[in-house]
Amino acid sequence: MSDQPVDYYDNNCLTRQNRCGQSGGNLVFVKTSHFEIKYYDHTQSVEAQESYCLQKCLDSLNTFCRSVEFSPQDKNCIVSDEDTFSRADQQGAVEQKDYYEPICVAADLSSSTCRQQAAFERFIGSSIEGNPVASAQGVTVSDCISLCFQNLNCKSINYDRTQMNCHIYAAGRADANVKSNPSFDFYEFNCESQFGGMALCTNEGIRFIVNTKEPYTGAIYAAEKFSTCSQVVENAKQISITFPPPTISTNCGTVIRDGKLEALVVVSLDGVLPHQVTTEWDRFYRVSCDVSVEKMSQEGSVVVTTIYDAGEANTKVLDVGTPPPITATLSFLDAEDKPLGKASIGDQIQLVVTSEQAGPHNMMITECTATRVGGEGETLPFTIIDNGCPRYPALVGPVEQDFDKNRLKSDMKAFRLDGSYDIQIQCTIMFCAGANGCPPSNCLDSGTNELFVSHGRRKREISTAEDQTAETLSAIIRVLAKGEEEEAALFSNATKDAYDVQFAEVSMDTLCMSEVWFVSMVVTMSMVCLILSSLIIIWGCSSIRQDSKNLPM
Repeated sequence: MSDQPVDYYDNNCLTRQNRCGQSGGNLVFVKTSHFEIKYYDHTQSVEAQESYCLQKCLDSLNTFCRSVEFSPQDKNCIVSDEDTFSRADQQGAVEQKDYYEPICVAADLSSSTCRQQAAFERFIGSSIEGNPVASAQGVTVSDCISLCFQNLNCKSINYDRTQMNCHIYAAGRADANVKSNPSFDFYEFNCESQFGGMALCTNEGIRFIVNTKEPYTGAIYAAEKFSTCSQVVENAKQISITFPPPTISTNCGTVIRDGKLEALVVVSLDGVLPHQVTTEWDRFYRVSCDVSVEKMSQEGSVVVTTIYDAGEANTKVLDVGTPPPITATLSFLDAEDKPLGKASIGDQIQLVVTSEQAGPHNMMITECTATRVGGEGETLPFTIIDNGCPRYPALVGPVEQDFDKNRLKSDMKAFRLDGSYDIQIQCTIMFCAGANGCPPSNCLDSGTNELFVSHGRRKREISTAEDQTAETLSAIIRVLAKGEEEEAALFSNATKDAYDVQFAEVSMDTLCMSEVWFVSMVVTMSMVCLILSSLIIIWGCSSIRQDSKNLPM
């Protein structure tokens, strides 16, 4: 309330999807036990447990939820558009209610135990004693909580409301003393994170930092720019890399859009070598910093992007070598055995080998290698099947004999090699004549130390060379991610232009011209022919007249 001529407005157009602003983020709840806000309008319902009440807040349509109160005894859930800031003078302790506020944080929650329970418990007017492990000045509560998520040692927070200062501690109430302090609020972290990613905006660009609780071997790299912008570590608990703005360097693919410097970052966590093999277990981050600030020194926003939705793409199957008398085909199919026209990172697909002359017992896949098609920088072949055994069974499964459909197949999850949307998989197929067919391979799963059977074997392990023959098959598949449709279209056009140039070089005897030139040439030639015909006719008529004059009367 105010005696001044001032009107107060609430923004009621925000939704669950955009309430954290354009930079995105994740909502977490902060709990204050035995606490309530008094004298306000609200929406009430009966919910069986706390998580249902918090979900009610997120899904509320009639009320823009800024706080929730839940009574464990009465199961009464109250959703309100007020909070401790708007009702600072109408709040206080109560026995049978707990109070919750949703807060946007710029943090990755995928490796955290936080879901819809309270991530923090707040103690108003209190602070913990001890030495902080990290501090920040002039930040909001949301920024302070984000820093806690990004620091794996964080167990609690002291937040100074008067100075907007944040102090992060590696101890909680069980390890340190908590005292009364009117200008502070104490927050205790109720979750546990194994992995933290954060971005810092600096004068040099975006500095991206990854912290892990356990020693980590892997890489951070700019999406599609591994060869020019990557950082690899072995058995480290922290890894960092700086992404410069495009005005300084284009090596990292950064862009300036709507006043923000943006980068798409890949953190390789899958243990697959080489690191630029992108699988569903890797994490993608879109990070941004406000370049309108004179000196970028504030915390950047870190948003986990969902990139497993594929864009439109046409699968191109290359011509395969077919040594007589046996031929086969390598192809990609979806779960319903339909030819695969598009794929997303992590999609379950099938690698299938079929032949009209040989059955599954007469064929085996000895090796398969994935290579990048197009793109810039150095590319390394990635072996997925070696000596008949899959090297990464979680990514590419064992080769199976599918007698019902007369084929060999291997279940795999779509992946790609950084630097291009297209990958080419080339496989060597062995054909074994005779009643016994091809022998299976006994493979060892390095993760579980268990043996499994895959239908492939080294060439030299075939008993008689006369009874076997081999051919190499290949196919290309395009693997896209959400937001990459435009880039893929540009890539396709560039590839088409390159192909046109190459085609022109090898086909110099073929002359191509536009339709306008063709029509013009036809019209010109027709006019020339018409003029020549007219001249011939005129000349013929003149000759006849001359001959007529010379005849005797």
